[in-house]
Amino acid sequence: MGWGLASSQQDEVLKSLLPDVRDLIERRAIAVDHLRKCLARARQFQAALDVLAKPPDGFELRLIAGDAVRTPTVVAIGDGASLEVLQ
Repeated sequence: MGWGLASSQQDEVLKSLLPDVRDLIERRAIAVDHLRKCLARARQFQAALDVLAKPPDGFELRLIAGDAVRTPTVVAIGDGASLEVLQ
């Protein structure tokens, strides 16, 4: 789309990022290649997040939340998987 590092108007930024590369075309090629690699890695990460996973047998996930009520700040899982208030 020609945005960000791929923009033709970003040569001054690319010069500061790649001071040893003298050629405008080479700087832009390096930037676009880097951007392509970053986006590919982001796609891989997103795909990994989308993989369904089964929790271990016997595991239960519980959410404990409060709203405008003072609650203890620290809890831990005690014997028998019960919650213990530490503070």
